[in-house]
Amino acid sequence: MVPYRNNLSQDATAELAVPRYAEFGGQCAENRQELYYTWDWPQEGATRVRRAADRENKVTFALTSTGDEFALSSMDMSILKTRAAIPDLHELEINEKVSGSADGLALFAAPKGQSHACAAASAVDLSGGAGIELSDVLLQAFNVDNEEPSAAAVSCPQPRHVSDGIYIAVGVLLGGFALVGIIGYIVYRARTRQRGSLQFSFLDEEIA
Repeated sequence: MVPYRNNLSQDATAELAVPRYAEFGGQCAENRQELYYTWDWPQEGATRVRRAADRENKVTFALTSTGDEFALSSMDMSILKTRAAIPDLHELEINEKVSGSADGLALFAAPKGQSHACAAASAVDLSGGAGIELSDVLLQAFNVDNEEPSAAAVSCPQPRHVSDGIYIAVGVLLGGFALVGIIGYIVYRARTRQRGSLQFSFLDEEIA
């Protein structure tokens, strides 16, 4: 959710959708992992924008391990306001950036060796007046001492169904953002530090 001023000079809020051509990546450290999405809005007459640092949109999620638990600990967002994304955007705000962050979070906590599954929405207010809403979330605990990943889930009052076939070695799966409105979801697999590699997959599955 991104605050902006419309062409009637009124304050408004936009719910934006990440395009399917958005790129995603991440990095893995001993007690912290990051997952990020980057994309550019299309220019008039084009389906995609040539990548330029000053036009890049980015959303980052950090997962932190503390003691015997792990949790989603911070979020950062930088969004370029354009009329391709917000049709009624005031001309004085075209190409302005909105940035926001939230630190010190402890969302979706679960013991190491288990996952956290939840269908209920969790809204997070960011600095700068922006916000992110997460729903249909599945987080898998950090891999410790190379133990086998577990699909056993710590569930919230509205549990998300976890298939016996879902195994995520070291990482995070996030779906149903109000901000990014992704149809489908990202599976982020970060293999053990000894192997030193990251693997990312996109599951083209619509979320109800």
